[in-house]
Amino acid sequence: MSNWLYRLLGWDTPNISQDAYGDAVAMSLLRDGNVKKLKQLFSGIQGDWSRRYFYSLAMSRSFPSDKLEKWVRAEPESADAHLVYGARMLKLAWAARGYGKGGEVSEERWQNFYRLLEQTESMLLRAASLNKHDPTPWVYLIMVAVYRSDDESLEEKYFNEAIARDRENWHAHINRLTALSEKYGGSHEEMFEFARRAAEKSPETSLLRCLILKAHSEYWKYVQYFEDDVEHANAYRLREDVIEECLQAYEGALAQCEGGSHDLIFVRINAAGTFWILSQQQPLRRELQKLSGQIDDIHWRWVGTEGELAAARKFALS
Repeated sequence: MSNWLYRLLGWDTPNISQDAYGDAVAMSLLRDGNVKKLKQLFSGIQGDWSRRYFYSLAMSRSFPSDKLEKWVRAEPESADAHLVYGARMLKLAWAARGYGKGGEVSEERWQNFYRLLEQTESMLLRAASLNKHDPTPWVYLIMVAVYRSDDESLEEKYFNEAIARDRENWHAHINRLTALSEKYGGSHEEMFEFARRAAEKSPETSLLRCLILKAHSEYWKYVQYFEDDVEHANAYRLREDVIEECLQAYEGALAQCEGGSHDLIFVRINAAGTFWILSQQQPLRRELQKLSGQIDDIHWRWVGTEGELAAARKFALS
């Protein structure tokens, strides 16, 4: 979808740097909308699950959906085509719903949302059947089930399919944690238990140790924005046991990482947001420096700190 059509529909023009997390390859693809180059990229990362998720997610934000649809039609046996288009459709489904609490969404938007989710699921299941080794379609399918409020067994099934292919897949675990959160019909207890159990089962330096940061930020966000209990939320930010648990997980895993997979971008974004919430200056500074050129305010939306990046940078560097 071109920029002029976005303006015609009253949508914001895509910010390519935001969509691509500052990645030069992704920005070039989004700028040109060149399917041939996109196909070449994915043909070269067949077994790199980190990059397959990163680039499919980056393309999902604003790559022309009509071009992806044509790719699928032209190559019905291409797992790559179905994966990228499925990721794009998941974003289009959420755009049809719109942000906001459920009671604020119109009936028409709900209908379009669920219709698009059905199509998304079919596209991603096809991608999974065409590449039986790739965990990435299953990662997205977890969120399809979450958004659709399916029976928890389907969310769990999709999660198990993903980790059967990549045991420590960060995105599968984050999506499963989201599914277990109170916001999506689970409970705070289930969410924390999942994060801590995953950490116990993983190596000491595994990024899964940092799931607990997401659990704490998710709890704070729920209290702050869904329960409107500002007093409780502010008190939670100061709790020594919360801060200690987050710092311990961080120092043992993420703080030791240099370079590496594209997954690190997402782990760092969540960690930085959590340490901003907890007013932990040193790890916040370290993570914002690591994320230089890769983070924007919108990336903190799911942490609950969107719009606060400038203030966080000022605090971190003071």
